[in-house]
Amino acid sequence: MISEVVVASTSASSVHGSGGVVVYDSVTGSPLHTLKGSNGVPGGCSATPSSGEEGGVVAVAQSDKGVVHVYSWQKEQLHCKIILPQKLTAWCVSPCSAFCAGGTEDGRVFLWETRSGLLLASFDAHYRRINKLSFDAGARVLVSISDDAALNIWLVARLVDEDAQGQLPVPYATFTDHTLPIADVYVGLGAFPHARIYTAALDKTVKIWSVDPPSLLSTVEFPAALSALAVDSLERTLFAASKHELFRADLHATQPSLTWLSHSLKGNTTAAIKLGRDTSVNTAAFSVSANTLLVGCADGFVDCYDVRSQQHLKSLGNGKNSVVDVHSLVKPVDLGGVSSASAISANVTGSTAAAASALPPIMPLNTLKKTMGERDREDHTVQMRGGAKDCTEAFFDCLWDENEPVDHVVVTEKQPEKNNSNTTHMHKLQEELTESKAALEKANKINEDMFAAVSQLKKNQSVEAAAKRQKK
Repeated sequence: MISEVVVASTSASSVHGSGGVVVYDSVTGSPLHTLKGSNGVPGGCSATPSSGEEGGVVAVAQSDKGVVHVYSWQKEQLHCKIILPQKLTAWCVSPCSAFCAGGTEDGRVFLWETRSGLLLASFDAHYRRINKLSFDAGARVLVSISDDAALNIWLVARLVDEDAQGQLPVPYATFTDHTLPIADVYVGLGAFPHARIYTAALDKTVKIWSVDPPSLLSTVEFPAALSALAVDSLERTLFAASKHELFRADLHATQPSLTWLSHSLKGNTTAAIKLGRDTSVNTAAFSVSANTLLVGCADGFVDCYDVRSQQHLKSLGNGKNSVVDVHSLVKPVDLGGVSSASAISANVTGSTAAAASALPPIMPLNTLKKTMGERDREDHTVQMRGGAKDCTEAFFDCLWDENEPVDHVVVTEKQPEKNNSNTTHMHKLQEELTESKAALEKANKINEDMFAAVSQLKKNQSVEAAAKRQKK
């Protein structure tokens, strides 16, 4: 039976001190793992699951400084700190863990290759604060929302293109139908360009967007400004949160219809859940099974509600630090280190060191470069496989083998090339050096001639002055 866990990121407070990340059992509600010493930004916690070959990590962007704290499922201590170029207001890691991205207060976006830490792109994406970033399932597009009420879709292939470096990236699509800042975004199921995008804003609406062609599909209206959005994985139901309540909207017609998307869903929304205490909703998400709605609140609790009945099931947390991000995922096999299922399944017996050796190595996420260097770009090649040929062929190089798995990203070291290009480059440099030496010699000769002429002029003037004095 698959076990689910709930990952909740909290911020620091003046009363209760620093926050952290707590992993809860989704059934019992008991804490399984506590990662201390964090002050996360809203929506700035990324949880990478573990595999049999590599242990996942939890990366949290800090709200008070330009740092990302990286934790491992295998231990409660901080794994490493990553110093960033700027303090971030948004942070995300792609589902395939190949890329990570950060957004800033002034609307700038940074894109890194995760394992090498190479800065692939740095550009101004919005005019105001970036509230959230999100990749699609195949890491083909990066979606950004901002206080400027705009939703931008960026093609990752264009952002990593070396030929486009030095040019301001142009988004694949920009949506500006919202009239107030966009608070949350959700990228739906499916690979680009078939996924739908959902946005919730302070203008009391949730808008559903099509990527191909870029267009607005539907608008769901609510009676209050929205601060958080949760959509189940099959996109059947969404919950939009205001300050003290959550509204539900079913994304399917009560009767079969092919035209429902062309109309507003205002009549299908209800105030499904009202918080029974004096607090506000910061974040919301569905569980992996989509049977439970997880609501992160400012009073430090994660409320769990049954999706079908909207009944409150339980509350997770200690009621101290504010919950700023919440996720649900399958329990990592290496959660808890030597006591995890991976060590047990390996039939490890004996010392703790022997048990620890059975754990998979932790995913490399140790440093992120602050600047973009040509030398670094030359040493790495980012290859993206886009899958079967479709309408995205115009945006991606068809360099993949169609028998390979779809949505796989490979980063390889570029080997030194021993060909005529290096020889040609060397000859060109030698010619430039020869020309520079000739120009320097010419300049030195001109300088010497000028010095000799000035010296001779001064000498003649001295002789003439002496002759005039003798005549007097």
